[in-house]
Amino acid sequence: MLRPAFLIPILFMFSVASCSRTTRPTQLTYSTPNVAVTPTPSPTKETPPANRDVSTYAFGGHLGCKTLLSRESRRCQSSLRQARDFIWNHWREKKRGYVVVTMTSPDSASNVHIFIEPEIGGAWRVVWRSELLYCACPEPHTPGEIYESAEVRSVEQKRATETDIDWPAGTRYLVFLDTYGNEVERL
Repeated sequence: MLRPAFLIPILFMFSVASCSRTTRPTQLTYSTPNVAVTPTPSPTKETPPANRDVSTYAFGGHLGCKTLLSRESRRCQSSLRQARDFIWNHWREKKRGYVVVTMTSPDSASNVHIFIEPEIGGAWRVVWRSELLYCACPEPHTPGEIYESAEVRSVEQKRATETDIDWPAGTRYLVFLDTYGNEVERL
């Protein structure tokens, strides 16, 4: 018979292993608020712009950086600030815009293709399409896979506080929200 003291270390190891796994980005569905689903990768033949005529969009450039500790890099912070300014200005002025932002984490990197555009009905949206560069994840991933986040229906600006780990305190960043006001992405 197993003693309770023997089970505690085993349970601890299982909980640490399950929390430390890196998963694919999640996407919220529109049928019910706050329901997370894992998006499926697009076919490898698909391009990040999909069927968009990017010549009709103002191009904000290829920004961001591949430095893992982007919070500590002035060059990275400056480049990300340019991306945020471009997105915010185009969103606020309702102008078509397209920018590519390289985003990294300790185990992966992606080129995020961000489109600010009108829909057929006249409402504006932001489309966030991530093109995987590499991933050292337990699940098989292929460079070039494309994931599309839930459609963004509003963008808000926030200021980082001392408790934010992604940006130095005082940094202005953007929060991208879906139809229901749920956070979809941050930049």
